[in-house]
Amino acid sequence: MLILGDAAHADDVAWINPYREGAGAIGRAMQSVERLAGLKARWAGSGHGPAIVEPERALAAARERYEGWLERPESAAWHACKRIASYALIIRDGLAEVEATDHFASRPWAADFARHAFDADPREFALALIEELLRSGAARRSGGQLVAGAPHNRPPPDWHPAYPWPGNWPSTKAAEERPNGSGHKD
Repeated sequence: MLILGDAAHADDVAWINPYREGAGAIGRAMQSVERLAGLKARWAGSGHGPAIVEPERALAAARERYEGWLERPESAAWHACKRIASYALIIRDGLAEVEATDHFASRPWAADFARHAFDADPREFALALIEELLRSGAARRSGGQLVAGAPHNRPPPDWHPAYPWPGNWPSTKAAEERPNGSGHKD
């Protein structure tokens, strides 16, 4: 058994922000994948998604994707932005469509990618990002909201904004006292 975290998933890889992680971030990710592939695991668990029953194949796909990003850095940039924007839609249970552009334009990661990867103003980039999220199916419109298109479990109503920071997480004892033992009310 191999625990991968975000090194690779059954059908994807982690998002990388070279503007915050450094120019060698993709190379370091590739080195990690190579080391993990050398372990010859028969089963793996990633930080997201289903169990990986063919780790060698998933790691080879991750290596190939990272190699492609080195050849086409704009692909890495779009992947990163779509992943983090989708995550924002998941944890916020969507964003009002009229607020989405301003929300994304105000995020530091969006400003990094807008300026350095796309030579664009953050607001102009946010508009293009929303269009790409909708085009790719990473997001969809629903009742005036922009919501994540990926399958996910809706966060419990009391999760946000009280719990996003570890210091605000309920104690283990409080979590165990909740009805389902998960730390969240169903």
